[in-house]
Amino acid sequence: MNEETRFDGLLRFEVASAFDPHFVCTLVQYHEPPDRYGLRCKLGGYAEEAGSWENPVPRHVVEQIFSELAAIRLVLAPDFGMGLDGTHYDLTVTRGWNSLVLHWWARSPSQWKEIVPILRRIVALAGPRAAGVQIE
Repeated sequence: MNEETRFDGLLRFEVASAFDPHFVCTLVQYHEPPDRYGLRCKLGGYAEEAGSWENPVPRHVVEQIFSELAAIRLVLAPDFGMGLDGTHYDLTVTRGWNSLVLHWWARSPSQWKEIVPILRRIVALAGPRAAGVQIE
């Protein structure tokens, strides 16, 4: 592997549905050149836009996302939730060896609503191929 392909994953967001295409995006920071960021995306299933792609993300946008995430007061024991034949969401935020994983079914718990606009912005960074990805 050459230096250009080495990166650290900073944030991973996944939307998996029983009925809609599967979407996953990973915000990465490349080792070389320094301060280069990208959003690696994959849309699976039967979507016409299915496939993998990557979009560059400006440093100031990454800094803004992490600043907003850091400002959220997160409840670690959300309301009970479960379901069948629907959509589940996973968000993993990694900083060095520290990480946080949030997983929810269908609608985000009311205590986690503050992250939804941030996630919608991240999906928007994925571009038009991810336009059908819905976050509740």
